Amino acid sequence: MLGEKFIFDNLLKSNDREHFQNGGVSNNNTIAGIISCIVGIFSGYLAWNCNKNSGMIARVLVTLFAFLFSLFYLVFYFFYHKIWNIECK
Repeated sequence: MLGEKFIFDNLLKSNDREHFQNGGVSNNNTIAGIISCIVGIFSGYLAWNCNKNSGMIARVLVTLFAFLFSLFYLVFYFFYHKIWNIECK
């Protein structure tokens, strides 16, 4: 979620930072938030399923990390499990 927020803030920002519309919530922020949550849930799902043989505390911590840093986790997941063909434990 943090990686997506950085990307959306830099790609979708307007020239006027003090411009507020609709009570301070713009359509770009709403769309970015929805996409960020979807990507975070997807990466959390991958982390939860990939760590099914780990202890519960480790599984929850890895899933939380994957949700918060979903962009980085998805890049890691792609290289580790798809490119290098290392299976989930």
